[in-house]
Amino acid sequence: MENGKRGMINDVFSIIIPILILPIIISFPGYKHQFAKKLKKQITIRIGVDTLGYFKDLSEETGIPYQNLIDSYLSDCAYNHRKLQMKWM
Repeated sequence: MENGKRGMINDVFSIIIPILILPIIISFPGYKHQFAKKLKKQITIRIGVDTLGYFKDLSEETGIPYQNLIDSYLSDCAYNHRKLQMKWM
C-alpha cells in the first residue's frame, strides 16, 4: 500500500475510532464528562401544579422529557432577554 493511502486511512481511523468508542466510555458507571457540570446544574424549584401539568402534557405529545421542555423554555427566555411583564390590579 502506498504511504499516501496508508496515511489517509490512519487519518480516517483517528477520527472514526473515538466516535465509536466514546459512547462506550461514557456508559461506564462513574464516568463523568469533563464539561457536564458546566452544561447543566441540578436545582430544586417549586412550580405550580397547573404549570407542571402543562409541561407534562406537552411532554407526552412531543416525546420530549418535561424537564427538557422547561429548560428549553427558560433558555429561550434567557437567550432573548425576555422580561416578565406583570400588572398588579
